[in-house]
Amino acid sequence: PSRLPRRPEDGAWPPLETDETEYQLVIEFPSGCPPGVGERFAAFAHCFGVTERAWRVGAVVRNISSRYRVLAGVLDPKATGFERRLVFTVRIHSGGADTLAWDLLRTAVSFLRQVQAETFVGLDFAFGFECPKCGELIVWERRGEHVCGFCHRGKVTAHAPDAAASTRNDKQSSTVDDIDEALHNGEMADIRPEVTDTALRVARMLAMQGLGEGQRAHGYTIIVANMWELLKPSARPGAKANKLQRRTRFGRFPKMSDFRDLDIRIQECTDGSAQRVLWSACNQDGAIVVDGVSGLLCCGGFFVFDTSYGNMDGGSRNQAGSSIAMQAGGCYVIVASEDVCGDPSNPPNADACLKVYDRTNEVKPVPVVE
Repeated sequence: PSRLPRRPEDGAWPPLETDETEYQLVIEFPSGCPPGVGERFAAFAHCFGVTERAWRVGAVVRNISSRYRVLAGVLDPKATGFERRLVFTVRIHSGGADTLAWDLLRTAVSFLRQVQAETFVGLDFAFGFECPKCGELIVWERRGEHVCGFCHRGKVTAHAPDAAASTRNDKQSSTVDDIDEALHNGEMADIRPEVTDTALRVARMLAMQGLGEGQRAHGYTIIVANMWELLKPSARPGAKANKLQRRTRFGRFPKMSDFRDLDIRIQECTDGSAQRVLWSACNQDGAIVVDGVSGLLCCGGFFVFDTSYGNMDGGSRNQAGSSIAMQAGGCYVIVASEDVCGDPSNPPNADACLKVYDRTNEVKPVPVVE
């Protein structure tokens, strides 16, 4: 961050477009924001899409596929009180899911609470939500009680994640409390259906097409999870630092297989350089980790520490995959054994199946060939 400009260039965060809705989270630090928190918060935003602008304590990121933009950090470092306030703003186009905006805000809240627990214990801050309609700043924990033209009888509304809702004349809606419950249950915040669908499609592609140049995969595991939870650094007292490995609360992986700085999404892994990175990860021992919200390709070579939750009916790969599905808030895990992998000249059998563990250690067979 020290090499980035201190302030954003003019127009870094343009005026709100007519078909956009803005959701803003405001983080207040009564005693001041400690050095490093703003920089870490700005760096956190890069996982949501393509970076358009970046400065020392802020970033603007655009996600083209989901039609939203994110501003995280401080837009004007010279503004009065900036040292006591950070913002996380989501602008989403009409037609985008409002639940996605709430999902992103909750992810930002979780990230800062994690920073507080790991690095700045005792740091005092409070979250506020700026109402998109009237601009009033609401205490985050009481946002469902706010009443104005944007709200309906004290409940901020958002389109329910119901595919059939769009076909009804009376558009179905759900309250913030309903959304929060879904987020708490891991149905939205940690793992998004579009990411798991893409991961499954990529897993099928690997099983049918191999790893390029006629090479078959020798089996692989893809873990779709909340990366902030699964890859949280280990806080084990007395743990020795390892120059070659990153140790997390739930496992370990080689530092050379940390792909987060490459900013590759699982959606991009069907061709080009992103696909070659995925192939290299498949050639390693250990699992591939994908973030369940952004689809970010996080790492390869991930080894699970605790396999005691696993299904004992298969081998070590199957046991580790089914076990991690029950940990880190629940993971969506795809396991491909070597016997279901093929290549264009030697395709897998018609009855070949991937093993899927969707936040449970109970297996769900999914055919390789749709």
